Amino acid sequence: MDARTVGDVWREYKEGLAGGPAVEKLEAEWGARWRPLPKQRTAWCRRKVILDEVLCLIQSGLSPADAVAELEARRGSQSLRKLHASLVELQKERRAKRQQQLQRAAG
Repeated sequence: MDARTVGDVWREYKEGLAGGPAVEKLEAEWGARWRPLPKQRTAWCRRKVILDEVLCLIQSGLSPADAVAELEARRGSQSLRKLHASLVELQKERRAKRQQQLQRAAG
C-alpha cells in the first residue's frame, strides 16, 4: 500500500502499513541499510520532510493526531508530492530566517 495522506505517512512511520514494519523501527535498527535502492531512498527523503513537519508541530504542543490533521488540512487536495515541495520551501525559509537571526546576534 502506498501512502496517500499525511495520516498514511505517519502510520507507516509509527506502525507500518499493509503488514510492513514501522519505518521508525527500521531507521532505529538499520539506519540507511533498509533502503538500499535509489527509489527507496527518494521515497524516504520525501516522507522524511513530511514527518519532520509533523514532529515540529508536535514539539510546538500539538498532539500527534492534531499535528497530522493540521498538516493534512494544509495539504488540502494536493498530492503528497506537492505538499513535500511546499514543505521544502517552508524549511528553506525557516533556515534562512534562523541564519539571519544568528547573524544579527553575532554582529
